[in-house]
Amino acid sequence: MIGSQKGFFVTLEGIDGSGKSTLAKNIQFYLQKKNIPHRLTAEPTQNDIGKLIRRMLKQSKQDSLHSLTELFLFSADRTLHIQEMIQFLNQGIWVICDRFIDSTLAYQGRDEKLLKIVYTIGEVLFDLLKPNITILLDIEPEHSLHRIDGREKDFYEQITYLRQVRERYLEQAMDEKSRIKVINGNQHPETVADLAIRAINEAQGQLISARRI
Repeated sequence: MIGSQKGFFVTLEGIDGSGKSTLAKNIQFYLQKKNIPHRLTAEPTQNDIGKLIRRMLKQSKQDSLHSLTELFLFSADRTLHIQEMIQFLNQGIWVICDRFIDSTLAYQGRDEKLLKIVYTIGEVLFDLLKPNITILLDIEPEHSLHRIDGREKDFYEQITYLRQVRERYLEQAMDEKSRIKVINGNQHPETVADLAIRAINEAQGQLISARRI
């Protein structure tokens, strides 16, 4: 559970091409300089379910992967991942995760018929493990698609769809201002990293103060 862990849990969110991978590496570099033990991870994971999800996303067209199947696959992958991350956190290891539950709420939340299931599963998983802080890199879909131009895209990476995902992300940030910190992803990567690290340090300071009470 989030209140009993010894480590610190950071998640990175944003639409594809927002700069999450670059930010994750910059945070990792910072933690290495500070000699802070950490684990860099991502979802979908590299376990068997995660690899299946990655293959299906690359091979499927937009309407061919059933939304409910997709939701349960992501949730099963995440459940196993949570168990692994809790082990690291309980050892005092920081975990930096590229995508977590907020991604599912933003991406799978497109299907109104599944909204209740999406949020119910999200609440259950958040009860198991909730980030100490989430960094949301906000960027216009036009800019994000330009960044990933030339690579093979899955069916999520369509401009109309990404606009909807971005809106849902920003709605989530409004609902959870204390946890989700929005950073303009259009800025230079070093500026983004500086702002993210500052927000992370502030959140960690608040957590340390709360534990002393």
